[in-house]
Amino acid sequence: MLEERWFWCMPLWRFVWPQPPLYKAVFQKKTYDNYKFGQRYKNRAMLNGINQFEKPQVISFMLDDMRAVSKILGDKQFLLGSKPCQDDCAVFGQLAQALWALVDSPYEKFMHNEGSNLKEYCFRMKERFWKDWDASLLH
Repeated sequence: MLEERWFWCMPLWRFVWPQPPLYKAVFQKKTYDNYKFGQRYKNRAMLNGINQFEKPQVISFMLDDMRAVSKILGDKQFLLGSKPCQDDCAVFGQLAQALWALVDSPYEKFMHNEGSNLKEYCFRMKERFWKDWDASLLH
């Protein structure tokens, strides 16, 4: 669910839809290779099928998946209760991107509003497993 769609939707948000595309900032050069980078994601997403839909519909798919995870999590600390499991690691990896790497995206906004339990969940996972998170990001 979340992982499969996220694999395709996240690169579309980062590298295909933004103007100018984020990959130009990532590589800090405007070259033909950078253009091909974004085009590769676009073409692969088309082959997968997700890019055959309009942007608002793709965003809606992702938000629906995030709503499902939010509902599963509910008011529990972790997906299966009070202790994290392997699924928590996978879900955190996806949601952390929405919260901290996709600035101004509908996914980040969802986590600050309707999906606030997902935001709290991400902070719990971060605090539990990456106490040095902030220090590690500065280097």
